[in-house]
Amino acid sequence: MILALTAGDTSTLSLSEILTRIGRGDAEALGCFYDRWEVPVHAFVARLIRDPEARERVVEAVFWAVWEHAGSYDSSPVDQWMHALSIACCRAELEARLADSRKTADRGAALRASALHGRSVPAGR
Repeated sequence: MILALTAGDTSTLSLSEILTRIGRGDAEALGCFYDRWEVPVHAFVARLIRDPEARERVVEAVFWAVWEHAGSYDSSPVDQWMHALSIACCRAELEARLADSRKTADRGAALRASALHGRSVPAGR
């Protein structure tokens, strides 16, 4: 796929060339890449993450991962690379949410137990 880098720049680059430029720290190339991949990434993430705020965090994490790892892109198909990054970011979000819910459940159980026994629970638990 060939994309114009910006409206003012008539040069065209393939997605792998854009990733190469991102790997060299080219923020303009990242913007071009984001414009191409924002909708597919949002659509994929929306299937796995229902909470809108969490979904935005995951999409942002995907593009940060592109920025951080574009230099190690190995010329595999870009769609497969983006899919793998998206899955990894979704998984990290879901694991973080699970850990938070376990902490909340543990705190709730401690509060219920203390109420039964008339004790207070330290705030850090």
